[in-house]
Amino acid sequence: GGEGGVWRSDKNEIYYLTNPNRNQSPVALRSYLVALGMEPCAQALDALCKYTELTYDKSVSAVQVNLHLDGNSCHTQHHDIYSIAQRESAGRDCSCSFKDNVATCCFSLGSSRRVLLHAAAGGNLEANGGAKNKCSAECAGCWRKPWLNSGDLMYFNDVWNRAWTHGIPKHDIEGDGPIGPR
Repeated sequence: GGEGGVWRSDKNEIYYLTNPNRNQSPVALRSYLVALGMEPCAQALDALCKYTELTYDKSVSAVQVNLHLDGNSCHTQHHDIYSIAQRESAGRDCSCSFKDNVATCCFSLGSSRRVLLHAAAGGNLEANGGAKNKCSAECAGCWRKPWLNSGDLMYFNDVWNRAWTHGIPKHDIEGDGPIGPR
């Protein structure tokens, strides 16, 4: 957008940080951060990519930074885009790379938020640790809502991604207390 590499998603009430041309490669985002004089942020990005590659023996092909400014932001339930075949379901605000991918690694930095995980109808029992799947469209199915605290990492592969949806709901201050730490 006109403001550079920060894009507001009306659908999800969050902001995405990418290279201004929406190129999600780690090199593109790093170059953009350096051009802005944000060398410490570029080094942090490098460290997260290196950690991911060493821990999971995979190369990082895309980076998307979701900025949740407060507890009112959310990211609706979705499956991640793992190939060009999913382009039609991606939506207007998608800045996906549309390369064939095998996994997603999500880091939570700065604050604690819950992630909502829902088993998809017809999901794979093996992928979700034997948990019960949705048996029909009317069934609420299996769901979990664990915390992602600052410094936590959530990793999932393409099999899990097909069997589950994930999202960040608005923060429930009455149920979960104040948001934080920052």
